[in-house]
Amino acid sequence: MKIISKIFLILFLITTLSNAQNSGIGNTGGKWIAGDFHQHSYYTDGKHILDEVIDNGFKYGLDFQANSEHGGSRIQDGYNHFWDDPAYYPVNPIRGDFKESNGHQAMWRWQSLLEYVYPQIQTLRNEYQDKLILTGVEWNVPSHEHCDIMIEDLNNYPYVAIFEYYFDEDDDDTSNSFIGSWLPEKNLNDTHEKAVAAARWLQNNFAGYSWMIPTHPERKNLWHIEDFRGLNNAAPDVAFGFDGMPGHQKESSRGGFDPESAVGGGTYGGAGYFIAKVGGLWDALLGEGRHWWTFVNSDFHNTEGDFWPGEYAKTYTYIQDLNGNGDYEISDVVKALQSGNSFAVHGDLINALEFTVKSDSNYGTMGDDFSVDSSGDVEITVAYKSPANNNNGDKQVVHHIDLIAGNITGKVQPGSPEYTKDTNETSRVIKRFNESDFTRTADGWNRVTFSMNIDRDTYFRLRGTNLAPNTPSETDAEGNPLLDFEQKVLDGEEEAWHDLWFYSNPIFVYVR
Repeated sequence: MKIISKIFLILFLITTLSNAQNSGIGNTGGKWIAGDFHQHSYYTDGKHILDEVIDNGFKYGLDFQANSEHGGSRIQDGYNHFWDDPAYYPVNPIRGDFKESNGHQAMWRWQSLLEYVYPQIQTLRNEYQDKLILTGVEWNVPSHEHCDIMIEDLNNYPYVAIFEYYFDEDDDDTSNSFIGSWLPEKNLNDTHEKAVAAARWLQNNFAGYSWMIPTHPERKNLWHIEDFRGLNNAAPDVAFGFDGMPGHQKESSRGGFDPESAVGGGTYGGAGYFIAKVGGLWDALLGEGRHWWTFVNSDFHNTEGDFWPGEYAKTYTYIQDLNGNGDYEISDVVKALQSGNSFAVHGDLINALEFTVKSDSNYGTMGDDFSVDSSGDVEITVAYKSPANNNNGDKQVVHHIDLIAGNITGKVQPGSPEYTKDTNETSRVIKRFNESDFTRTADGWNRVTFSMNIDRDTYFRLRGTNLAPNTPSETDAEGNPLLDFEQKVLDGEEEAWHDLWFYSNPIFVYVR
């Protein structure tokens, strides 16, 4: 009898888990959470103490935050005191002899992460026990620019300090402060190969407990499609996306992009050129069927040029909670972001999204590889929620959502002539859902369903906005965002609140 009961229990659990995975509308057994994983304090070039940054992020609705500040070396602590000031550090904690040009002695970031930032984060965790605070670093990537790194502090140790010591382009310390057979040799040759080695090291040692997400990748034209392909090939469980929408959205040059050096000449509706251009670099990666997602972060430094974490930019990800108790850990956040079931949004235009493809009784949602019968019909459903007002006090109204599709042709191999190609000519807007197309449900969802026939492998993604096509200085006749720098009419913060977008991650549909 006990054996039969156990068999029925196993069958019940298998069925429940299967339904939870396949039931796109809605995602069952979990919830949407919002996060920010790129922000700065006095420890590097921010203008606020870490406590204040974290406090504001949670005040503005975030569920998790990662303190990710520059690697290399810095001359001040988290309270804007110089490391070599005997009034605050009578016993000099400095290791090494690196000097800044203004005469103050700097501390290597690996040490400040290990001995100062991490203990402060542990204290903050006790204060915010219902939230998650993660340890990270903004990696100076050898031969490229910047990248957000997060490594879970397993066994209560900030392994991100070890990563910074070995792999940061600006860290020339050779003190050999870390010992272990699993650690690499310190390599001061700052090449792309070193960046790939760093990705491989994370994949080998911290897959499922870390991420590597290039940030504001268009800013200095130092990231190219072959670089993203290389990182993703080396570390598919760690290097799984980039910041498609940069921080610094308050700045007069939106996103902090210099039009002379940024790819595409700047941002488009606050988004980088890589995701804003239909048929551009991101679509080229998705056309391979590559799991490469888009995210957004605040890159908060100060309130003059930046919004507080969560005030304007949020990455929403759907986190599984199959046991129903509402609890989740850092590794669950990593898993959720890695899954691709997430979207990036400005100004709280939406705060929940159900984007699914259905064939017969099976569902696929954002991040999924989904199979359908040959030349079969699929049902695409888009549903979203918006808060009544955003943090500027504006009523939130989505004017339209575009359904973008492109062919999937398979992974491009290194060495192939296509490996450096960063366009996808098959990508196009195939359907526009206007506000009037959606049916509003009693629980606040706005929902629309669209059926179409698929006869080839195809991916789908969404973008939505509060602006109509042909909005002067903002969108063209097709509804595409215009270059912010050239079309600038409003300044800084006013422009940011006026021009809102969200971008979903894709669903990959394969024809059997």
